[in-house]
Amino acid sequence: LDRAQGAGGAALDVAMFDVATEFLGPMLISFLNSQVEYTRAPDQHHAIAPYGLFPCADGKRVLLAVEQEGEWVRFCADVIQRPELAADPRFATNLQRVDAREALIPIISGVTSVLERRVVVERLERAGIAYAVLNDASGVAAHPVTEFRDMVRQSTNHAGEPVQHLVGIIERLFDGADGAR
Repeated sequence: LDRAQGAGGAALDVAMFDVATEFLGPMLISFLNSQVEYTRAPDQHHAIAPYGLFPCADGKRVLLAVEQEGEWVRFCADVIQRPELAADPRFATNLQRVDAREALIPIISGVTSVLERRVVVERLERAGIAYAVLNDASGVAAHPVTEFRDMVRQSTNHAGEPVQHLVGIIERLFDGADGAR
């Protein structure tokens, strides 16, 4: 925008390390300020429970996040249909749910694993609980945001045959690599 208005441009220098460190932010801040080092839990949040991937009956998974106490009550009643868990002293607060994660996750998985993902998603939406579906490559290719953000385009290969290619961020934001110079 500055360059278009005659004010020069700006260089972007973003390394994968920068991005990875941003993702690590909350855990890194905990370490830097209080030397708390969380154990690795690749499919669960380190300090919020439940928050992670859960299996569904159709072999798909859903990522769900319950961050507030009101959400926990709705989640118990409307999503897993176990309202008594909201009053269970093991799970009354987020800290207690994190501490009792080994007991909590199997309870939730026991419900989600017998429901198709679409049913779990419908319940999460009705209850106002944050979620995301875990996509494979075909799911990402068919996702409406992929089309909306113009992330895949058709071109031709060296033999003149049509092929699809990913459109990188630089190309999308700056109309090609030359536009970023």
